[in-house]
Amino acid sequence: MPVDLSTVNWTYVAILSVFVFVACLLGSIISFKRKVAAAIIAAVLFAAGFVFWTYYPRENFPDAIKSLPSSAR
Repeated sequence: MPVDLSTVNWTYVAILSVFVFVACLLGSIISFKRKVAAAIIAAVLFAAGFVFWTYYPRENFPDAIKSLPSSAR
């Protein structure tokens, strides 16, 4: 396997998975079960959550959250 699974930050993967789940759930609810509209809404919601989580300054957050990877640093 070309990916070394021992180097994966599983906490970060879990947080992003929760973002995807919530975005898909909200997209489905907002679009009234229309698949294309739900996919578009979910993509926009995930992008917003990802940008917030990755680039929001974490100086005032608890140490456990500050230690998560961020490309903004």
